[in-house]
Amino acid sequence: MKKILSGILAITTLFLVSCSKDDDTNNSNPSLGNPKKVILNNYSSEGNLTDASIFEFGYNENKLITSIKEINDTRVVNTTISYDGEKRINQIVETTGTNEVVKTISYSGDEITISVSGQANPTTLNYNPTTDSYDYTAGGSTATIKYDSKGNLIQYAIGNQVALSKIIDSSVKGIFTGQDKFLSIFLRTQSLSNPLYLVFCDVNAFSQVFLDGNTFTIHNESMYGSITSAEYFNIASQQKILDVSVIY
Repeated sequence: MKKILSGILAITTLFLVSCSKDDDTNNSNPSLGNPKKVILNNYSSEGNLTDASIFEFGYNENKLITSIKEINDTRVVNTTISYDGEKRINQIVETTGTNEVVKTISYSGDEITISVSGQANPTTLNYNPTTDSYDYTAGGSTATIKYDSKGNLIQYAIGNQVALSKIIDSSVKGIFTGQDKFLSIFLRTQSLSNPLYLVFCDVNAFSQVFLDGNTFTIHNESMYGSITSAEYFNIASQQKILDVSVIY
């Protein structure tokens, strides 16, 4: 399967984009609509394709993501997302083979609690108005999540150590435009050290990412203001480590 998938992705051009029904050249405000699929390729330090993943998105009538199917060389993960009457995420179910993980999210004022099946202790995000951020306990340390005014996750820190930060390109819509700003965090509550969704999904595209001691510059391509592709380069080595193609 790995050879087949890699072969398919190898012939997929970086600027792959399929116009949606919403894309009308006669429309004064053309739009690509919501992403239907994302193709993500990882590369080694030698520039070789090491693994690839395909993400397929489904939406409800409010254009909120209700399903994500992640396909890579080793597994298929099906995720379903449910919302409450205020269009806030209240449940996420991740299914991998016969294993199912259920995350239940509840809200009380500015406090958000995430309970994960099989885990005794829930995670609680508490809004800190002094720092305009959300704090929670992770592995005995306090972690902090900070968003900008548009809902982009711009910083994730454990204690005083910044693990993730971004420079946002507000001129380009991202893959999670119009979605709950906590979606990428909720998808990876079990292991925030796994930044899978954090590094390519957000309200807007971003031009630079700092992650676990490394800084990456990002070259974005867009159409009608929506991201269509991105290449991630390690600033120190100038080596491409990741590219993303978005299909509408």
